[in-house]
Amino acid sequence: MHFQLTPKAYGKVLAHCFKYPWKAVHGVLLATDTSSSPSADPCVVVDALPWGHNWLGLLPLAEVALQLTKVYCRQHQLRIVGYYVANERVGDIKFPSALEPVVRQLPGFSPTEATDASPLLLVVRNDRLAQLGEQDEPPFLPQVWRNQQWNTLPGLQEQSGTLSSTIESFPLVVSLDSTTTVGAVHRLLKNNTEVIDQFADFDEHLEVPTSDWIANAALNQLFAQSG
Repeated sequence: MHFQLTPKAYGKVLAHCFKYPWKAVHGVLLATDTSSSPSADPCVVVDALPWGHNWLGLLPLAEVALQLTKVYCRQHQLRIVGYYVANERVGDIKFPSALEPVVRQLPGFSPTEATDASPLLLVVRNDRLAQLGEQDEPPFLPQVWRNQQWNTLPGLQEQSGTLSSTIESFPLVVSLDSTTTVGAVHRLLKNNTEVIDQFADFDEHLEVPTSDWIANAALNQLFAQSG
């Protein structure tokens, strides 16, 4: 399976990490609903919805966020195709076990549902966020389910903005739409820190109900102007 992230989706994941650098953050990845062709390759990830930075693994809150996400997806002909998490401690690249109950609520994420079109699970390499450059690879570690837990994609290879496995039994590829996306997105976020200040996730929405956690319109507008 090949997943390709647009600058908007990639940028929102980074913005979530940059907004709460002292916290673990998590959210879901969205693609256009292609019910008529569910195995379309590549699967283009067009957006990301940030769920939280507090109460990691608290299932009731995640269930509420999931239901609101599903409503948004129905209204905009989207579907959940992935999930991302960045750990609190720099250098921690292990998928947190506290989030396993949350992930299993997502469509297709139960190990018993595994297919060739399984969803994407990403752990953000937070130790790379401060050094993103023009030619850097995306700071992600794709995860696969094996030995009753989530593990980093075996035989991970990084080349020209693409992450893939060198092991044939794990045919997963994660890429950006261009080799310059990492540098371009990072410059946009670095030069528009006020947009990151406005960025909100579902947890922040619970504290400040006017927070624009679903649309994050200022960030969307930033990437629209970049195109």
